[in-house]
Amino acid sequence: MKKKLLYSLVLFFSFYVSFSKSYEKKETLTCPDPTLNSASAITFNSVTLNWVENGTATLWNVLVLPAGVPAPLPSTTGWLVSSVNPFVVTGLNPNTTYDFYVRSDCGGEYSNWSNLVSATTLSAPPVCGGNYVDSGGVSANYANNSDTTTTICPSNPGDAVVVTFVSFNTQASHDALYVYDGNSVTSPQISSSNPAGSVPGGQPGGYWGTTVPGSFTSSSSDGCLTFRFRSDATINAAGWVANVTCNPIPCEVPTGLAVSNVSDTVAILTWNSTPFSSGALITLTSDTGVTYTVFSGPGIVTMTLQPDHCYTASVSSYCSGGYSEPSAPISFCMVDCEDNAECAESLILNAFLDSNNNGIKDTGEVDFNHGNFVYQLNDSGSNQYGYSNDGSYFIFDSNPTNSYDISFDINADFSTYYTSAVSHNDITIPTGSGATYLYFPIVNVLPHVDAQVTLCPSGQPRPGFSYGNVIYYQNNGSQTIPNGTITFTKDPNLSITSISQTGTTATATGFTYDFTNLGPFESRYLLVNFAVPTIPTVNLGDLLTNNVTVQIANDINLANNSSSVTQTIVGSYDPNDKMESHGGKIVHSAFTSNDYLYYTIQFENTGSADAEFVKVQDALDYQLDENTFEMLGASHNVDTKRVGTQLTWHFYNINLPPTSLNPSESHGFVYFRIKPKAGYAIGDMIPNRASIYFDYNPPIVTNQFETEFVLTLGNPTFNTNTISLYPNPTTDMVAISNSAANDKIATVVIYEVSGKRVYTLNKNTLRDINVDVSNFARGLYLVELTSENNTKVTKKLLLK
Repeated sequence: MKKKLLYSLVLFFSFYVSFSKSYEKKETLTCPDPTLNSASAITFNSVTLNWVENGTATLWNVLVLPAGVPAPLPSTTGWLVSSVNPFVVTGLNPNTTYDFYVRSDCGGEYSNWSNLVSATTLSAPPVCGGNYVDSGGVSANYANNSDTTTTICPSNPGDAVVVTFVSFNTQASHDALYVYDGNSVTSPQISSSNPAGSVPGGQPGGYWGTTVPGSFTSSSSDGCLTFRFRSDATINAAGWVANVTCNPIPCEVPTGLAVSNVSDTVAILTWNSTPFSSGALITLTSDTGVTYTVFSGPGIVTMTLQPDHCYTASVSSYCSGGYSEPSAPISFCMVDCEDNAECAESLILNAFLDSNNNGIKDTGEVDFNHGNFVYQLNDSGSNQYGYSNDGSYFIFDSNPTNSYDISFDINADFSTYYTSAVSHNDITIPTGSGATYLYFPIVNVLPHVDAQVTLCPSGQPRPGFSYGNVIYYQNNGSQTIPNGTITFTKDPNLSITSISQTGTTATATGFTYDFTNLGPFESRYLLVNFAVPTIPTVNLGDLLTNNVTVQIANDINLANNSSSVTQTIVGSYDPNDKMESHGGKIVHSAFTSNDYLYYTIQFENTGSADAEFVKVQDALDYQLDENTFEMLGASHNVDTKRVGTQLTWHFYNINLPPTSLNPSESHGFVYFRIKPKAGYAIGDMIPNRASIYFDYNPPIVTNQFETEFVLTLGNPTFNTNTISLYPNPTTDMVAISNSAANDKIATVVIYEVSGKRVYTLNKNTLRDINVDVSNFARGLYLVELTSENNTKVTKKLLLK
């Protein structure tokens, strides 16, 4: 009985256990445990988990525990709820190991916690003021098979990251650190000279070995640097330690400032924008001394400016930290279409010798240049005067409502032989009319021959160098001159080195030349070059005088048959200069009311490209009688305009080459005569200077030439003609020489063009002074010299 009872109990227990296990298995299968995979996408504060859902759950609990704590129980709390798989765990601590579990939420029933997955977060990215170290930290080696990317950005916008390595050690040719200037590996690489080597990925330009690289400073607009480290599967090393700092991004000075598309009121300024700049500050100073500023976006600005004014411009970059220093300045001038001959409408005035007296310019009839056009604008009563040396004078005007009254005046010396009776009145220039020609026939009432000769300087005489004179001879008459003779007499101190004309005959004092068949109004020229002796054969301040005459039969005007030019020997000279042929001194008793002053303005293109057009301006001194002005010659076709005492010469389409490319063709000049007003006395001095404009550039102002009326030609007095600076331009030393015998230099002051004084010499006792300027900044300076008699002279000095 006991055995049966015992057997029954055993069977019942077996059935119960079997039933319980079957029931437990059934319950487990309704919410199966998920399978947690390894962690991925590990950062310094996050880990990405993904798992295999073995059932149908759509919600999960994710549990994050410190590494090494006991496994969780069903009742453990503190888990995160996720409805996505994979799931990103955030808010983790850098460089910390965590244990991760996940369980399925089956609608209020839960699976068991999954298998354990552990992961260690990365070190926190370096920050400003911190360190950047490899994955092994400061005491361990980096890991094999590393491929880590670290981006370091500044905490303050406008700063730039600077990474300075303290130590560096990686396996050469196998493990490399790559550096990028920006916030990703797609930014520009800051490369080393290393090849790809055996580094995984095969990219060149990485840093390896034990040579400490850098430092590295971001030039990216975001101020970031990115580092990517790759190592192979074998040997590793100590890695690196670097300091991270963040500095305000330097606001760099712009470069390449240039001007283009200049018109009468508009100019476009462009420059090279700098990194980090969000704009620019343009500073302009006009020739009237007014300074103003304009804020612009980076790289380009269109300026609306005042016509017929010159400007100096500079640009400063604007960055978050403020403004950079200004760029190197440029200077330019606003021009209208009268300056560059680009007006759409114009009047072209032409005076010609009407040989058949029909009032029409026929083929073969020559231009008449011995006079000037007189015109009024809108019946203003104020005359303007135009002169042409090639027959055609241009009037440019973009206002179609303006009207002109125009006539032609013949020079007094020719009024006996020619007449002009035609005038044009109420002439307008309608929009779209283009070029309108107006002709002025000149009638010869008394046939005659008249030879004229003119001697013009070409350069200035310097000891040991060469210079030249140009002889112009022309027929001012209406009949051909069958033959004539040019006689040239040189200064005794000079030697003739060349003559452009063949067939000359040398004489003891110069040469002669016999010409033939000089037609009506025809002009020809000869260029004569000389060698100037060295000191002491000649001295600075000595005068050299050359003379030329022309002889023909039956010449009706002998007054224009001779010409002379006197020039002062100088130590250096500006190729853009002005001089008067008497040499600076005129004996008062020898100069009559019939005599003229003969001025030459010389210019030279010392730039680097052709000058498309040149403008020369001369404001006549009040002691000169503007009504006696006469143009005598010019190197190129030129239009001359006189308004009151203001003279302007326009060389349109001159295309003057630079001296560096074509020295012989890079020069030009104008030559004119004018009388002083009555009443000049001994001791009176007439100053004159000119301004020369090449294209859109600001003017080059010539020397001031001073003509003094004296009792006799004695020792020279202290003035700009007796002072020379040599060499000029210079690099280190300049000699200041004074050829005035009766006055010494007392003080010397040198100024920058801004007015800042940079050198002073007081109580000088020497006639010649040497000044060391080697420590001066390169550029243009003004040298002010004061004599013992308190006479002041200012000269220009250029340092290269």
